[in-house]
Formats: sequence, structure tokens, C-alpha cells
Amino acid sequence: MERYRQAVPVALAIAIFIVLQALLILGDRKDTPGDAVIAFSKAYFLLDPSMGDWLCSASRTIGGVDGVSYHLARVDQQARERGFSADYMKNRLDHIRVYTLQQDEKTAKVRLTAMRRFAMNPLYALVGQIFGFTRAHEVEETLTVVKEGNRWKVCEAPYRWTAGI
Repeated sequence: MERYRQAVPVALAIAIFIVLQALLILGDRKDTPGDAVIAFSKAYFLLDPSMGDWLCSASRTIGGVDGVSYHLARVDQQARERGFSADYMKNRLDHIRVYTLQQDEKTAKVRLTAMRRFAMNPLYALVGQIFGFTRAHEVEETLTVVKEGNRWKVCEAPYRWTAGI
């Protein structure tokens, strides 16, 4: 009986830890404008078609054209003109910071600053970063975010990606 008495505090501490962790996870799942901007921006620079999931309905199609498909096709064409595949045009974002400039119940303006690096091959990016073959480029953009349903979504031609439509 004595040895079980020593295990009770440990078991109680573990149970409290699990409950507290679950509460923190549930609290962190709150959708924010900054989260939407980060998710969209990462998908945009990695040329991931899932970027359309983070676009508001008004920005998804422009002039009857699917904006995501058009953008990806345009980037693919630019890469082919340079003699590469579309993977060559991928970039990843590092040191991402978001600042909410203004926000009300349905809209927000969020400023994103980050460093953009070449991301065709993770090994090449790492070697390029270590030996100085690649340089980081600064990204600064203010994005408008609207709440559609229960999710924040990016609107108004982010990164001027629809300029050619």
C-alpha cells in the first residue's frame, strides 16, 4: 500500500498536465487574421495550389478566370522561358512577422514582413545559405483579410498576383 501512495502524486501531476495541455491546444486553435496571412503567404511562395483555400471568394476568380490556376500557369511559363521547371521558382519564407494594423469584426489589415529564400531543393537551400550562394530577399506586404463564415481569408489581389489577368 505504501508504494502506491508514492505513485499517486506522480499520476495526479501527469493527469493535470494532460488536461492543461488539452486546454492550451484548444485555446490556440482560435483563427486569427495573422494566421490566415501566414498560411496564404507560405502557400503562395511555395506555389502550392492550396493557396486558394485562403483566398476570399471575390479574389478566387477574376474576370471569369481561376486566379490560382492562372498564377501557377504564369509562373510555370516564366520558369520554362528561363529553361527551368516550375520548382525552380519556389521560395520559402523565414523570419515571418505579422502585425495587425486595424481590425473589426469582419475585416482586418495585416502587415507581413519576412525573408524569402530560394526553395527548389531543401538541401540546395541549406548549402546555398551556408556558403552564400543564395541571398534572402525581404518581403513586406500589407494584406486585407475578411472573415467569410468562421475563417479569415485574404482578399484584394495579394502580392499583385492578378496583375496580368
